[in-house]
Amino acid sequence: MLKAIQQFFSQSLQADTGSSDNNPSRLHLAAAALLIEVAEIDSCSVAEEQQLASRLQQLFALPPARINELIQLARQEAAAATDWYQFTRLINDHYSRDEKYQLIVALWHVALADDSLNHYEEYTIRRIADLLHVDHSDFIRAKLTARDTKKPA
Repeated sequence: MLKAIQQFFSQSLQADTGSSDNNPSRLHLAAAALLIEVAEIDSCSVAEEQQLASRLQQLFALPPARINELIQLARQEAAAATDWYQFTRLINDHYSRDEKYQLIVALWHVALADDSLNHYEEYTIRRIADLLHVDHSDFIRAKLTARDTKKPA
């Protein structure tokens, strides 16, 4: 697992500069891990898996192969993590208010993908929003945005 994560970062670092915390790949991994946390609360459905990949593509504009690799590595990171601080700290340090809002919208899209909002999904998104210092009004606006832009099945 560690070797795969190191390889992912070493490939990404060829084009990236700056500290490891400011590395776009590290930030992508942190955001993906939070999305996975929401997707896997009620066992990740096919619809949630597709929405997860779609949201990562929208947020980061990576090729499909890199999205799949990012998801696999983020699953490993999320499983190994004892809390969300390592992910939310990076996002707080490097994301703008709007980028945090867009991440919360993406979390809602993943949670709503299977047409069943589990109360643990809502709780998790609320906690992540709190850790990202997203206002409650933006949390609600993100939920409504995701609900209103959800594509019919």
